[in-house]
Amino acid sequence: MSTIKPSQPSSGAPRKRRVLLVDDCEELLSLMTCVLLEHGFEVGAAMDAKQGYKLALDGGFDLLVTDLVMPDVKGNSLISMLRAAGFGAPIIVVSGYVGCLEASRLKELGVAGVMTKPFKLAGFLNCVYKAMGLQMEEEELHVAGEERAGAW
Repeated sequence: MSTIKPSQPSSGAPRKRRVLLVDDCEELLSLMTCVLLEHGFEVGAAMDAKQGYKLALDGGFDLLVTDLVMPDVKGNSLISMLRAAGFGAPIIVVSGYVGCLEASRLKELGVAGVMTKPFKLAGFLNCVYKAMGLQMEEEELHVAGEERAGAW
């Protein structure tokens, strides 16, 4: 999956919020990308932590959403490396493997939210809005992709 390049806003237009997704599951990455694009976000995507690290430091993202269990570098290591490099944007973890000790460690790293797989797309979107300090409108709770995809 490649990065979706941000469009250049016209002079005076508000800048869209940018979200970076890092997950080795292409289907989930594609689904999260579609949901975020439908709600007006710009999205960058990486299928491994090494690419995610580079994009996060190069891309001016407002939020990082990452899996914990990936084949190259684990998500908690990615988060630690990014924080050490000065990446200050909020981070959400989506994973099927979050225990109490891991959740505590993630909190120490400043993670804004944890979504346990499988999750509902509306819950994911709500977590994104909350982590970015945005207000979610009532009608946005009904995610178009929810019916076609079910839970993740």
